[in-house]
Amino acid sequence: MNLNSAFLPDVAEAAIRTLASWKWLVTSGQESTETEERRSWCINHFGDLARLTLKRTQSDIPYRFTLFHNDVEEAVNWNELGQLISKIIPAGESILLDTTHLSFDTLLYLLPALRDCQPASLACLYVAPTNFDEIQTDSLEVQNTLPIGQPRGYVALTTEETRPNSQHMILLGFDRGRAWKFIQRYDWDEAHLHLLLGDPPFVDGGDQIALESCQPWLESFRKRSPDHIHRLDARDPEMVQAFLKLRLEESHWLDIVPLGPKPMLLGVLWFYFGLSERDQARVRLLYDFSEQRARRCNGVQMVHFWSCTV
Repeated sequence: MNLNSAFLPDVAEAAIRTLASWKWLVTSGQESTETEERRSWCINHFGDLARLTLKRTQSDIPYRFTLFHNDVEEAVNWNELGQLISKIIPAGESILLDTTHLSFDTLLYLLPALRDCQPASLACLYVAPTNFDEIQTDSLEVQNTLPIGQPRGYVALTTEETRPNSQHMILLGFDRGRAWKFIQRYDWDEAHLHLLLGDPPFVDGGDQIALESCQPWLESFRKRSPDHIHRLDARDPEMVQAFLKLRLEESHWLDIVPLGPKPMLLGVLWFYFGLSERDQARVRLLYDFSEQRARRCNGVQMVHFWSCTV
């Protein structure tokens, strides 16, 4: 099975059903996405599967989740998520994970929890939109964000003073000013700063939207360090994984700011989970625990499928 497959929406369901005897659909329970065609696509096409939905219990508490299954609602802390899910999903089942509206920090906890179920098959879906609504603001009003930090359970216990030969990787998303917030917070030397851009993007002009979200500081950065803007295929998590692996081999420490498109974020997760504990200690995942609060995308262009079964 090719790790990276993309299907047109009218044939995606039939193609995906031939790949395994799927039993479960795991998806987001975030209310702000309920009107998006992308969310309803998975529910409409795989409505016969047993369904587990989850969301943060509160937008300002990123370490506690609420799970919904068979009209039962239960809250759980991040470090108990695997234990609870294993009680809901029997071992040996085949699971489809709709990542479309799940945040990076949620996936950071959810993917290991699903692996604890010892699934016969586990696959990630991402429903790509036809277009993205232009952001008409210079501020961080599109998403709620919390203070920058390292997610619990994934903390690299080092300080800036003990981090020689560091590299700082920022995956660019569409939110204006968000990347700059991290650069200001850590006062990074531009000589060690790298921007990862999804190109080709999912939506027309998506690469330009991401670049414009970094103005006005991007132009001067691009003039001084043109080789520090890296264009990676937004549809290919393996490319992101390989790129980060190479960067870690070249440096003592790696900082990763995962703001980009969801498949690129999956590449970050596959890179991190593929490291030894010793190498994980050399990587800082820095995040602002964002939560989308308004509809941003329209239509369904493609359905992307990645097998996560070892």
